[in-house]
Amino acid sequence: MRFVILITTALALFLIVFLVYRLIRDMRPRKPQLKPLPEPPTSPEVLLANLRRRQEARSPSDELVTDPREAATILMLEMAHAGEAFEGRHTSRIAAIIKDQFNFTSDQAEALIGHADWASEPNRGETELWVRLIARIMKRVSPKEIIDLDGMLEEVSEIDGLPSPRQMELLQLYRNRTGINA
Repeated sequence: MRFVILITTALALFLIVFLVYRLIRDMRPRKPQLKPLPEPPTSPEVLLANLRRRQEARSPSDELVTDPREAATILMLEMAHAGEAFEGRHTSRIAAIIKDQFNFTSDQAEALIGHADWASEPNRGETELWVRLIARIMKRVSPKEIIDLDGMLEEVSEIDGLPSPRQMELLQLYRNRTGINA
């Protein structure tokens, strides 16, 4: 009988110590969980090789877009298509922006534009495409890069002079989604 009482007392003490430990542990302030840093972008050569493999393997779809530079290029193309008429000067200006902002060569910029145009073709002109791409970009880039992309989109919208109403709508959508107050 004494043995049963001894075991019961020991279990009760263990339970009390365990509960006090948990209570004290839960009362301590916790360190905030930091969001993992986005993966550094791959080199242009690796990105373009991945894009070529994807293009050979599948039909066009923006669902395959994972690199923020590719998503940004699609947004710039969509901005240009939303203007009055899409012409070669739009592609040239977007290529110049890509070379300047992403440090691509002329050939790499042209290849990225070609792939981005292919990937976005089925959903061209749809607002939902913009919403999806903006969400993907926001997960992978810094606030500074989000602001830089706003400048790139604004530059593309002004290729023909003043932005069209559709271009203004898309630019405002980007700013609303990213929290930019321009």
